[in-house]
Amino acid sequence: MSDTLTAAQRQRFPTLAHYLSVLPQGLDSYPQYVAKASLLRSILDDHPLAQFASELPRALVDLAVRPPPLSAWVSEVHFHSITRVAYDLHFRERSQFVAWSYEAQKKLLSGPLYSLLFAVISPERGLMLAHSRWETFHRGITLRVERMPGQSRVIYGYPPYLIDDFDLGPTLEGLRAAFELMGAKSVQIFDQQVTPTSARATFSWR
Repeated sequence: MSDTLTAAQRQRFPTLAHYLSVLPQGLDSYPQYVAKASLLRSILDDHPLAQFASELPRALVDLAVRPPPLSAWVSEVHFHSITRVAYDLHFRERSQFVAWSYEAQKKLLSGPLYSLLFAVISPERGLMLAHSRWETFHRGITLRVERMPGQSRVIYGYPPYLIDDFDLGPTLEGLRAAFELMGAKSVQIFDQQVTPTSARATFSWR
């Protein structure tokens, strides 16, 4: 397993340490599951990590110091690990982190790179295209939508512990931002559930 955390790193990055401790191969886990580098860059734009490079596991140093182009793909585990590093260094409360995640993702999705994916369709049409929109940003993790009158349930599938309750809030806030860009009002998220291999939540809007 690459980059087993040192005692100092576990103390410095407790959220990261917990995440890696339950993955089958730590930072080497699930290399076929990838995320678009634009998501990584949206974190680093607001919370640069290059100055902390000497403290990071080696596998994360290049991502922090020389992040890849926006169109590249990065390991989903590495992306989630960088997210946790940013949290451990820059946040004290989960609610603050979730609120920042919403603003960062809304800025990304409404920017020139992705705005046309959401700005010219209705929420209902967006739900029909949810799978393809999701694959713009993630490959491997599945997204399924169950549509109901006035609300929809989103269901994610993934290998054990790739996503946990730390990730679900920010992920759902990205969907909230997408819904709002499609014209949805008063978006509500409820009935959130996480298991080792799936996560779900229900959205309502008007």
